[in-house]
Amino acid sequence: MKSEQKLNKATCSNCGAQLIFDVATQATVCNFCGGQFSIGKAEGGQSVWADRIVPFKVDKKSFHQAVLAWLSEGDYTPDDILLSSVFDQPNGLFLPMYFFSGAYDGTWSASSGYSRKEEYQHWNKHQEKFETKTREVTDWRPSNGQIKGTFEVLCFGGAGPGIKAEVVNYAENADFETSDFKEFDSQYTLGFGLLEYTSKKDDVWRADGNSQAERRAESSVEPPGDTYKDLNCTVRCDLNETLRVYTPFWIVYYTYRDKKYYVIMDGAHSSTIEGKRPEDKNKIDQVKKFFFVPKITLFAWLAVWSALAYFTEYGTYAFGLGASLSLGLFISAFMRKNNLIKKSKMKRQEILKGLQIPASESEDQSAEDDDDE
Repeated sequence: MKSEQKLNKATCSNCGAQLIFDVATQATVCNFCGGQFSIGKAEGGQSVWADRIVPFKVDKKSFHQAVLAWLSEGDYTPDDILLSSVFDQPNGLFLPMYFFSGAYDGTWSASSGYSRKEEYQHWNKHQEKFETKTREVTDWRPSNGQIKGTFEVLCFGGAGPGIKAEVVNYAENADFETSDFKEFDSQYTLGFGLLEYTSKKDDVWRADGNSQAERRAESSVEPPGDTYKDLNCTVRCDLNETLRVYTPFWIVYYTYRDKKYYVIMDGAHSSTIEGKRPEDKNKIDQVKKFFFVPKITLFAWLAVWSALAYFTEYGTYAFGLGASLSLGLFISAFMRKNNLIKKSKMKRQEILKGLQIPASESEDQSAEDDDDE
């Protein structure tokens, strides 16, 4: 049974993305560009329906803390990004997805590799004799078989200005459980935005769903042997059921020092954060300076060693001396680099501790929010 709800639709004046909100929403931040816009002139009476919906389980505070923790782990993340307010007011967003399920049946062929060790004779020119050594080789044999099973895939059902490819890729690869599916009810959408379904299910299946199902089938192949190559599958995917499912995501695009970055997280499980962290150019330049002398020394040593090895008998001694010196300088540079990154992460961890909301305070705030409602 399809459940339909009338909501308001607004268009971001910055990137052109069209988002749908409940009537109580007055202003928001665009998930796809970070621009703020008013919903005062939104189109009313927008019809929205779906077969299922996956409710939000990750609240705004949890997303905020998870993003800050993720940023604190970057090697060259600027320390002051944790104090930015861009993550304070994110909007949860439901994306329109098609849930395709069915069965696949097909055949596969590949070259299976079997590893073994064999002995061979190696001429030792210093001792002027042959030595017996062992090496690992791979014997390749043809293999084939049949595959049969079921598939469940999610495919993006929206389109339009402002919708980023990374958002679509993340949404289609997000973890989901059919047990999370609920009958569509507008109560789940209160306080969140939605995107419209703009693509027909048959078009989405032909363009994306069928290929996803084929990849699922191919991933089930387990050729015999220790390794394999040249895998080829011929698969037929029969579609049994199609559902329109709204799935929840936290999506934030933001600007840091005139550059765009983004963070995306599944709103149902918070198992994976994907995005792009800013990098501190000063830290990167400092690390490059650490390796400047070792690199110059290495090139100089190679030049000197080549000359000595060609013109004199001291090539072996030059090689040992130069190798030891270069290795020592590179080890020192790596230690300085690791120490710089470690101190920066410790600083960000201290900032993060100061920004985290104590459990008791968070519970009190939640109670106040419930009372307000």
